[in-house]
Amino acid sequence: MESVFTAMRRISNKITNAVGITIGEKFPFYYVTEYPRSGGTWLAHMVSDYLQIAFPKSSIFPLGCECVLHNHWKYHSRLKPVIYVVRDGRDVAVSMFFYALRHIVNGENRGYFLSRFKSLRNTAQLCDNYRDIFPRFIEEWFRYPAACKYSWNQHVDQWAFHDDNVFVIKYEDLNSNTFKSLSDVITYLTKSPPEPESLKQTIQKFLFSKQTGREKGVEDTMSKKRKGIVGDWRNYLSIQSGKIFHSYAGDALLRLGYEKERNWFEALHE
Repeated sequence: MESVFTAMRRISNKITNAVGITIGEKFPFYYVTEYPRSGGTWLAHMVSDYLQIAFPKSSIFPLGCECVLHNHWKYHSRLKPVIYVVRDGRDVAVSMFFYALRHIVNGENRGYFLSRFKSLRNTAQLCDNYRDIFPRFIEEWFRYPAACKYSWNQHVDQWAFHDDNVFVIKYEDLNSNTFKSLSDVITYLTKSPPEPESLKQTIQKFLFSKQTGREKGVEDTMSKKRKGIVGDWRNYLSIQSGKIFHSYAGDALLRLGYEKERNWFEALHE
């Protein structure tokens, strides 16, 4: 059963979305939109810190002040300005796998995640069988999305990347060259380039190592910030799970430039 707090958050989110569509520019709102587990929270923190404006999270009340709004909303032409963070859907799937697993193990929203991902029911056997579980998990992830009404490919396909009010940034670029990527975002939002030293201070504050005490690539499967790298999907997807992913979202991978060939999954290991 949905808790009162969760219900209030959900209602607040809907009302804030409606406010954004109708009069969002008057406050103004700055939208950081993503598909869940695509790096949007990281970017929203940095934008909020550099601009020195609020980044309200888990609000149970509708918002009506200048702030950064992190969200997973569907596209609407009257939401502006929007920074859309797109990430390779295969890395997104791996990130959601461990995110859901952590919630199930810790008992947080356990019923919610188990209702979507029945492949994660037997957590005691998962640690040695991640790759074996992934074909079924990926099927569930596409059919029963978590934290969003849409599947990854549906979400990235519906966003009008051609819209001048939507600035698209790839998580992979943000990860490899954070200074340039964040500088481009700030320039887009403020119409002027950022102050370099202030930008560097913001980036330093939200480094993976500063937030976790671990270097990128050092894994903690039970941490919200698990690994912090690009391309980790290659460690988990087999030919079988790759075929399933391709059947749902192969066209999106090609359109976004994450793959050049349709048979990319044939290079994976069983």
